[in-house]
Amino acid sequence: MNKDSYKIIVRKVVDKVTGAIQTRKIPQTQEKIDHYLLASKPKLIKLLQAYINKVKKS
Repeated sequence: MNKDSYKIIVRKVVDKVTGAIQTRKIPQTQEKIDHYLLASKPKLIKLLQAYINKVKKS
């Protein structure tokens, strides 16, 4: 994967994740952030893999 593809994937994932979190539900403490990331890890991996596959097919 080249640098441009990587940047596109990261940008899309960040946009998708930040758009999905409601403002009032953004974790405020490090403990809550860690818990959110741990709970969301499988979904994030699935999202990343989907974008990687999409870029590879292009």
